[in-house]
Parts: sequence; C-alpha cells; structure tokens
Amino acid sequence: MPIFHDITIPISADTPIWPGDPPTEITAVSLIANGEGCNVSKLCFSSHAGTHIDAPRHFIPSGKTVDELSLEALIGPAWVAEFPVEDMIDAPDLEAANIPPDMRRLLLKTRNSNLWSKQSKGLETDFAAITPSAAKWLVERRIRLVGIDYISIEHFESSQEPVHKLLLENEIIIIENLNLSDIAPGRYHLICLPLLIKSDGAPARVVLVEE
Repeated sequence: MPIFHDITIPISADTPIWPGDPPTEITAVSLIANGEGCNVSKLCFSSHAGTHIDAPRHFIPSGKTVDELSLEALIGPAWVAEFPVEDMIDAPDLEAANIPPDMRRLLLKTRNSNLWSKQSKGLETDFAAITPSAAKWLVERRIRLVGIDYISIEHFESSQEPVHKLLLENEIIIIENLNLSDIAPGRYHLICLPLLIKSDGAPARVVLVEE
C-alpha cells in the first residue's frame, strides 16, 4: 500500500509571510453560532502564502501564469535531497548529492525543516537557500520543478533576485514553504496542485507518495 506524506504548510494568520506581502486574514462572515444558516469565511492572503508555487510570471513579465502550467511538470517522480549543514547550497553540493540524472523534479531538504517545529510565529531570515550557480546547475540538468523547505529558494538578502529570475525564465517551477521535516531522502511520487488562478503564484497542496 502506498504511504502518503502531506508536506503542505497550512495557511493561517500565524504562517510567516514575506516582508511587504499582505497579511493573511481569515474572517468569519456568517456563523451558525450567531443564528445564521451556515459558516462562511472571507479569505485574504498573498498569492505566495503558505506552501505555494512561483510561476514564471512572478519575475518574468511575459512568463506563464499558474493556470498555464503543465500538470506533467507538477505531478510525477521526484527526488528529495538532504543538505543538513549548508547555509547556501552551491552547484558542487548538488553535484555531490547523487541526484539521479534522469530526475526532473527535485526537493531540497535543509536545516530549514527544523524551523517548522519552533513556536516562533515570525519570519526567520537566516534560512538556507541556493546560490545562482546552483540555479544554473538546475537549468543545465533540465530540472522542471524545484522545491525548498522555507519561504524562499533565494537568500533573504539577495539583490536583483538572480536565482528566481534564472529558474523562472527557464520555466522551472518553484515550490516554497514545504515541510520536509519527516521526509527521508530518496525517490517519491510528487503531487503538487496549486489553485487554478491566473496569477504569478498560488497556494498549493503538496503530497509525496511513497510506494
């Protein structure tokens, strides 16, 4: 029997957001407890709230929006590679990670995964990320999708966003805010289903299937 691992971070007012993004607000507009016929909530949050994907339009003005992405890129075999020590994952780190050469979907497990067990509700800015040379390696390896276990695949203090731009201009889909804390390295089947909206990004439910 397959084992399903939900690696999605829930969207709530406590979920860290990128500075400048709109805050997450989940507001009740109808309540059974108030004598109304049903419970209904108003949802207000960024297109990059919780576990989400970055579509090319996030940084490429003419890039594809979420609704234009192929399900073939979002669903299929994936490899989880672990980098427990590095602050910045560079091209040699990826080269040494024994990632199967035919793998087109790659999830990066870093020390960031430990952050999800902390009680802090604020954004941690000292998170592990990848370098531009690592992004170039992903392009050269024809990776179609890459995910990481915190709010950004790029360093917090990065200027000009070279990692995002290089990946997205090559139509490599980015998944951010994955919870890989209980996931062992290795091969899985990835199911990533973002909300079908015409936007630069969208929250997604992301599941790994272990055969």
